[in-house]
Amino acid sequence: MSFRDRQSYVWQRYRASVQILADLDDWRATRRMREAVESLDLCQALYDLPARQPARKETGQ
Repeated sequence: MSFRDRQSYVWQRYRASVQILADLDDWRATRRMREAVESLDLCQALYDLPARQPARKETGQ
């Protein structure tokens, strides 16, 4: 392996590691955004539930 080939190999390994880390960061950001949207949807669904009405007491009439 010549010096130039070795440099190219080292550079390609470095670029691959940088790309893997960038892809991982993108995946994490997407996952966090998806979880935030799901949490917001859940909170909105809970907020939209009708308020609990107190049980009516029968007057016996």
